[in-house]
Amino acid sequence: MPRHQRGNPQASPGSQRQLRVGEFLRRSAVIVVAMAALSAPAYAEVCDKAAGEWWRTEHGPVWLLNIAHPPLVTWFIIGGTLLFVSTIKSSWPGYLLAVVPALFALLGLSDVLAPDEHVIPATWHEGCRSIPTDLFDAGFYFFFALLLAFTAWRKSRRPALR
Repeated sequence: MPRHQRGNPQASPGSQRQLRVGEFLRRSAVIVVAMAALSAPAYAEVCDKAAGEWWRTEHGPVWLLNIAHPPLVTWFIIGGTLLFVSTIKSSWPGYLLAVVPALFALLGLSDVLAPDEHVIPATWHEGCRSIPTDLFDAGFYFFFALLLAFTAWRKSRRPALR
């Protein structure tokens, strides 16, 4: 027996290593097939997760100006942020706060231009989101970012009132 095979039980002529590898591959294939089969029903409830359990098909796509269920918290945040930027003495917080809605706009555009494989197209298919409303949301966030930056810029250009 060669030196590298001494003391190695898997190298003996009666080893069943090939059977164990085949069994592992079979079990892995069964697990992958079972996971694929079990994950399909989750897509039927994608709008419950994306839009909330209150959403029904007759409500149409969910977006910032949806009449069926307006996101009041978003409007309070927008109004409070504009009020904060317009009343503070320095302009740099306005520039920093303008980055947040700009990032939301970029994320919204990335959902439309490069959607993931399953979730975003499933929400479009079920009707709780649509491409035009997603584009409108991204445009609204971008407009809000420009409005914050413009408010901060006007504050830096205006002489301080005494």
